[in-house]
Amino acid sequence: MSKNQKKRVIVPGMMNVDIIGMSVERLLAPGELVIGGELRIGPGGKSRNIAAMIATYSQDADVFMISKTTEDPFGLWKIPITALEQSGVNTECISILPFTGQYPGIALIPVDVKGNNQIYVLPGINNTFDFSDIATAEHLFQSTLGSIVVITLETPLSAIHAAVELAKKYNHLICVDFGGIQEKIDYSAFLTSGIFFAKPNAHEARILTGVTVVDMESFREAAKKFFDWGVEHLLITVGKDGAYYAHQSEVYHVLAPKIAGKHEIFDETGCGDQTMATFVAAFLANNNIHQAIQEAICAGTLQFYSAGIQPLSRRQVMNAMNALKSAQ
Repeated sequence: MSKNQKKRVIVPGMMNVDIIGMSVERLLAPGELVIGGELRIGPGGKSRNIAAMIATYSQDADVFMISKTTEDPFGLWKIPITALEQSGVNTECISILPFTGQYPGIALIPVDVKGNNQIYVLPGINNTFDFSDIATAEHLFQSTLGSIVVITLETPLSAIHAAVELAKKYNHLICVDFGGIQEKIDYSAFLTSGIFFAKPNAHEARILTGVTVVDMESFREAAKKFFDWGVEHLLITVGKDGAYYAHQSEVYHVLAPKIAGKHEIFDETGCGDQTMATFVAAFLANNNIHQAIQEAICAGTLQFYSAGIQPLSRRQVMNAMNALKSAQ
């Protein structure tokens, strides 16, 4: 591969429009009403977020999104595509269909003053995203530039299996963010498909393994199950406590950094997406798993202090990491 050739990241999956109620007093119980907060409307969908975040962070990869949407009468479909293009993501494999009554994916997200959220995903046209959409984009996988395929479990399972099949056919690494996991779906065939890097949070890991990760001992127990499935590298995130990493006999705890300053915004929306995207981008840049994980955890923490989805640049993350080193 010549020095001028970039590696390729392929992200198949859903695009949403996020309709966010920021800084509401609290998350409500059924039948309650509270007045207050601030409305924000922006691009979303875990796969879309990750694609935009990788493109923003990386100078070492061409990022391609495979997805579909529909030209709804309110123009909501334009929001995620425009944001992808502004981030530098190639959108040639996003199908834009005429409106027939199904809307683009919508996520309704209340966020309280402490940053806690709830997410209601109305998938709309995303429910029809399947293996045929992946098959029409096979030419993307034919790249020989050391591609990474990033999969989220928000994506319908038939599309996931098709993407995995093409990734294996063309010898690409498979990285998985387990956001969007559903308890009633059987993921066993997917889990044993040769995953290079898996990033569930503690809740997602519990669904898959039955183990609640709260410390190193419980993490080792959960990690054994992932390794039995053939996962090569595992990172389980645990919110403010950072993450646990394992590869074969190597296991350690990555602490979340303490970001200095007075923070007025707390929003966990997109933190996991930013963590995954930063790992992929940083790994492509330096081929160093451990450095990529440090950058990823720092980036996820920085995202917590941003309102909504705001992709970070590598400069922002490295500045924060350098400031932390200077303060030690």
